[in-house]
Amino acid sequence: MTRSTKSTLADYTPPPAKTMGRLLALHRLWHRPWMTGLDNIDPKRPTLFVGNHTIYGMLDVPLLGYEVYQRKGVYIRGLADRMHYKIPVWRDIFKWIGSVVGTRENCSALMDSGAHIMVFPGGSREVAKRKGEAYQLIWKDRTGFARMAVEHGYRIIPFAAVGAEECYDILIDSNDIMGSGLVKWLKTTALGSKFIGDGEQIFPLSRGLGLSMIPRPERFYYSFGEPIETAQHQGESDDPEVLAEVRDAVKESIETQLAALRKVQAKDPKRGLMGSLVGGVQSLLASAPAMAAMSAMSAMATRRETAAPSATPTRGPAKPTRTRKPAAPATVVTPAAARKTATKTATKTPLNTAAKRVRTRKPASPIPSSATPNAMTA
Repeated sequence: MTRSTKSTLADYTPPPAKTMGRLLALHRLWHRPWMTGLDNIDPKRPTLFVGNHTIYGMLDVPLLGYEVYQRKGVYIRGLADRMHYKIPVWRDIFKWIGSVVGTRENCSALMDSGAHIMVFPGGSREVAKRKGEAYQLIWKDRTGFARMAVEHGYRIIPFAAVGAEECYDILIDSNDIMGSGLVKWLKTTALGSKFIGDGEQIFPLSRGLGLSMIPRPERFYYSFGEPIETAQHQGESDDPEVLAEVRDAVKESIETQLAALRKVQAKDPKRGLMGSLVGGVQSLLASAPAMAAMSAMSAMATRRETAAPSATPTRGPAKPTRTRKPAAPATVVTPAAARKTATKTATKTPLNTAAKRVRTRKPASPIPSSATPNAMTA
């Protein structure tokens, strides 16, 4: 591989997480990904992620990559089969998301640049499922990923994905097609033998939602296992026993995680579309009493603010200021007038005093209703 090719692979800039989130929003809502083991991912440690392929291959992989990118800040580069790059437009999508042809040279270049990489040892054979092959690892004797990890001292994180296999029912698989009389006859011809081959990459004909190919709204479950270090095998990348040991350790971890995830899936009440709807209704019913209490308190507060008068009494318009009458001019009191006035005062004083004793006090004004205890605590 030339230096320019290596630099092209290493200089790749991933799309923003927000852009990927928008593109996958409906897909994410449809399959509602659930994850465990994210703590095993160290953004600072370049890692080779090795996992199981599910039917058709592209249902759960995009969501896995996006969730790790969003939650851990780790963008994973994929090693893909050559057939993806033979399809117009489709190959451009693969290039945009940073996937490369799964060759030893490309993998080595990515590892030299310290990239996080994803690989499926089952390849296209594991994608082209047959009936009864759900969640089976079809790796044969492949050790290529182990060789690359040991050669570059990469640590491996085995991961498992569950949920996509339940999105479809396989109607016709490769075994059905290869066993038909027509295909047997075509294989006797040069053209048929070239394109049909052994039937390894013949995809199944399946049924999803109803009679359509739309995948059922099954929930996807992902698990990331304990990291497997390979640095201790430095210089042993050509030892078949070491490579088999690494491969078997990864395979065992994935199979253990698959079994655990399937148990989680079986107990999940929100697994399918109806389960998700029922779970949402149950959540609403559970929160109904609290919502009703809050609504009642809010209504009472509103009534108190709108119906009750203010506790502070309002003053009426100011009374006009009275003007005093001018004092009468002083009169000259004669001795005879003084005796007459004294006689009248002595006579009226006892009567006035008696009248004041009989007079009762004027009642006080009523207390505003807004200040009563009932009104204050309503």
